[in-house]
Amino acid sequence: MSESLHFYKFRPISKWLIESVVHRTIFAPRPADLNDPFDCQVDLERVFERAISLASDEKLKFIKSFYENKSFIENWKNVISTKGVYSFSLINSEIISEPLMWSHYADEHRGVCIEYTLHKEFITENLMGEDRDNGLVVCNSVEYQDNGFVECILNAPQDLDKFAEVLLRKYLLTKSPSWQYEKEGRLVLRQSGIINLPKYSLRRVYFGLRSSSSDVKLITELARTYSGCNSFYQIKKGHSDYELISEEIVA
Repeated sequence: MSESLHFYKFRPISKWLIESVVHRTIFAPRPADLNDPFDCQVDLERVFERAISLASDEKLKFIKSFYENKSFIENWKNVISTKGVYSFSLINSEIISEPLMWSHYADEHRGVCIEYTLHKEFITENLMGEDRDNGLVVCNSVEYQDNGFVECILNAPQDLDKFAEVLLRKYLLTKSPSWQYEKEGRLVLRQSGIINLPKYSLRRVYFGLRSSSSDVKLITELARTYSGCNSFYQIKKGHSDYELISEEIVA
């Protein structure tokens, strides 16, 4: 991986958040446990049927060979079901002030948004390589697209390994356009589970508009003590009607 990874994670205040801060971990759930029931759950057999109906003579035989191979479909389902998918928001100037993210993922502005940095050395040494027990399958931004799987199959290389690789990335990194406001990126691991992070990976904590003073105090103390974080911000109402801004909390 050529670059470090910087991202946001919106969270409610909960024991899971506290454990994440104290133990410096993040968790990659199985696809079946994601909040969108369509996410990584597209009916592949139906997609192949539609692709076959549109395929040129040149591609038809190749595509049919996958569709008619029932073991391929079953193996695909088994492989996908055990993957670990860690979702996050890509850092940009808009996402921290996106009200939908605060409402949907941070307990209606009572939670937090945590900013992380995973340095490329950590990713290379701990998550990459075939010898890793739970290595990285893919790390990329999510593509928001309707009906993109048929097009993917029709345009994929006519090579067994390359075809499977292209389809896997499409399957794991595509969502409905309705989710575009999330500006999502993903770390996908071979297996669902915990990722242990080095100290100082947690760079900043933003507290929601409705955060209680007790929650701010608790998370600030824990993040300082266990994660080495010394940068904290409070989300507030801006000057325009629906604007959110962040102000640094000075200890």
